[in-house]
Amino acid sequence: MDRLYGNVNEGHHSNWIDETIYANDIGHVVESDNILYTLAGHAGLKVNTKRSCRAAALFLGLLCLLLLAGLVALVFLYTRDNSNWEMERVHLQTRLAEEKHQLNKTLALQSQENWIYFRSSFYYISSTRKPWNESRRDCRQKDADLVIINNDEEQEFVRRWKTRMWIGLSDTEKEGTWTWVDGSPLGSQS
Repeated sequence: MDRLYGNVNEGHHSNWIDETIYANDIGHVVESDNILYTLAGHAGLKVNTKRSCRAAALFLGLLCLLLLAGLVALVFLYTRDNSNWEMERVHLQTRLAEEKHQLNKTLALQSQENWIYFRSSFYYISSTRKPWNESRRDCRQKDADLVIINNDEEQEFVRRWKTRMWIGLSDTEKEGTWTWVDGSPLGSQS
């Protein structure tokens, strides 16, 4: 019969635990005064306290809570990013629809007579002479307006026709203060 010894840190005394150990007894557990003895065949004696098991369980529980918090944060960030992507997609679809409408309008104008394409714009050169107000009304009926000269190239393009034509500049709002038909003041064009 073999005996197990447990050392106690009180002086030089030893405490005897009287238990029989059999050579073929694998995994036999003996519990005595909050100390758990595990006997595993010939591997020897392993001693674990219940406190260390509770500490491990507490640690694993806290780790699970931390993982859960991380997962919740990831789900939150994922859904927030998806909503940003959704807003961007809607914005791009709106812009695409506007571009499509403008392209269809451009193609329709290109197929009509008297419209001339220059630098991403179409110009209608009328053969009928009308006063400025009637000319503007005629342009607006064609979903256009009188020309606004934005740069030197456009100025040269208008001069090239060597005919009298109305431009979209007037002082009808305030005498002596010239503005383009889009409301911008004279000289503000680049």
